[in-house]
Amino acid sequence: MFISAPASSFCQGEHLELTAELVGEDLDKDAFVYEWSVNNIKIPETADVLSAAVAGNYRVKVTKADDPLCMASSLLFTARADEKPVMNLKDTTGCSGAGVVLTAVSAQNYSPLYTYKWSTGSSEWFVKVKESGSYSVKVKNGQCVDSAVAYVEVEPCVLPSLDSLEIQKVVTPNGDGVNDYFYLPVLAERFPKARVSLYNRYGVLLYEKNADEFKWDGTYCGHQLPSADYWYEVYVPGLYRYYLGHVTLLWQ
Repeated sequence: MFISAPASSFCQGEHLELTAELVGEDLDKDAFVYEWSVNNIKIPETADVLSAAVAGNYRVKVTKADDPLCMASSLLFTARADEKPVMNLKDTTGCSGAGVVLTAVSAQNYSPLYTYKWSTGSSEWFVKVKESGSYSVKVKNGQCVDSAVAYVEVEPCVLPSLDSLEIQKVVTPNGDGVNDYFYLPVLAERFPKARVSLYNRYGVLLYEKNADEFKWDGTYCGHQLPSADYWYEVYVPGLYRYYLGHVTLLWQ
């Protein structure tokens, strides 16, 4: 006997069908009683098929209905629950010169386990578009799949590019007075209330302040973070515009 399932995981909020398969000729599955449990908690189900709704270790004990002492087997099956992606794609307006950045999920909900498929052909978690129209994305995490569509209105207007904001590429907090902090003085001068958020590559928010207060020293909660690339997101109020980029932290 063995437990079969279409997959080893299921999407949160959905179910995974587990089936106790009997091996042998002329075996009548209805002649047996099936006792299911999950994480050592008995489930009130006696059929050969179980609809699993929670992640955990499932067991099934099979005995003959007319002879309880005759046990066929007791097997274990581990079912995982995949997290459903939280979509972030929304209708927006942007400028023809700079383009518009669309994100499938927010930086806080980003996961390296997700896969992305945009109508543009991109497989990144964000895309930059420069033409008006509808754009769609499908996000998959294990057995969970979700999709979203947004309409982008691109207008002729002038916005500063990331290059014109002179954002540094490296931060080296070694006390020599050069690149000891990651901050954005030109942005702070032009748009002091622009919101700047900094994340690690897993999408964990590490630091967030307005541009005129943003000054990161390479730490999180007082602890040095490892040398690596970190992503930042800049939102300029009134311009309905997001900028995305990364900075490299180096300890020397």
